[in-house]
Amino acid sequence: MRAERFVHDHDRRHSTVTRAVLRILVGQYLGKRPEACLIESKDREKPFVLENGRPSPLRFSLSHSHGHALLGFTLNHEIGVDLEQLRPLPDAGELAKRYFSLAESREIMDLDGEQRMEGFLNCWTRKEAYVKARGRGLEIPLNSFAVRCSPGAPPELRSVDAANWSMHSFRPFHDFVAAVVVEKKGWELQFYDAASLL
Repeated sequence: MRAERFVHDHDRRHSTVTRAVLRILVGQYLGKRPEACLIESKDREKPFVLENGRPSPLRFSLSHSHGHALLGFTLNHEIGVDLEQLRPLPDAGELAKRYFSLAESREIMDLDGEQRMEGFLNCWTRKEAYVKARGRGLEIPLNSFAVRCSPGAPPELRSVDAANWSMHSFRPFHDFVAAVVVEKKGWELQFYDAASLL
């Protein structure tokens, strides 16, 4: 069970609740009872919904951070989401130098104080959403592509396949940053509070 990977009880409970909400929402999209929805995962591949023995055209991605969760859904196109709470990161500069591209690291180091923290987490969520959408996780080195990360700057994906993806960044709550990456261009995003859908 995925929840067993978490050390703290509150993280384990949050993971269990998030998975339950995911199953409920998948059921609503497919017109099925939650317990009838099959969510599969093979090796390190991205989890997927199984319908009639085949992967469903319904695609999803989820992320959770500090008691909140973000879930994204599309039909027939890949999606990745990531969510992070804004919090002090004294080693943001060192982490950026170690994991991010040179351009991103410089952009983050040019920021001060809270701007640097937000810039780092903008970069992290945008990059995580992209690798999740690609379905290969951290098999894709984080320094092999770049995003804009300064607060207020458009996210702007810089990769060999950038033309294949839409990247959006937003603040779902006052002290959180989030990103969504969707296959293809020209998407109209719709945001919902899950409580209004359940």
